[in-house]
Amino acid sequence: MNITYFFKEELSKKTIELHAHPDNERPLRSLGELFESQQQISVINPVNNRILLVKIADIERIESFGHLCKVFTEEKKDYLIQKRLKAIIDSELPNFQRINNSTLLNLTKIKAFATGEYARLEVHTYSEQTYVVSRHYAKKIKEKLS
Repeated sequence: MNITYFFKEELSKKTIELHAHPDNERPLRSLGELFESQQQISVINPVNNRILLVKIADIERIESFGHLCKVFTEEKKDYLIQKRLKAIIDSELPNFQRINNSTLLNLTKIKAFATGEYARLEVHTYSEQTYVVSRHYAKKIKEKLS
């Protein structure tokens, strides 16, 4: 297998283009999944104010918390980020979708979704949490999950 590198100034810093033969689709997809699972974000432990690195794949949700954001992991730990939710959304986190005005949810942590009371969309995660999606974001969530 030949690997050739090309670098283009006009591409975004967050963009990597891969061109391959269709027979190489499976290894390239697994490479992309590996790359996304290794990305980390800098957070603050609220107990001792230490800065830690948390894998983005381990985050279940991010909630607005005034001028900060709270990060909740699947291990039921919570951390802080010194950014507003809007700044986090603009940083283009992979697999995250806004479900209401104050919450981002990791789509890879969703086990199922169903229509709840008053025709609201309810999302169930692997950690047995249930989140209600606002009407404004319900269509986007359904499109990404289907």
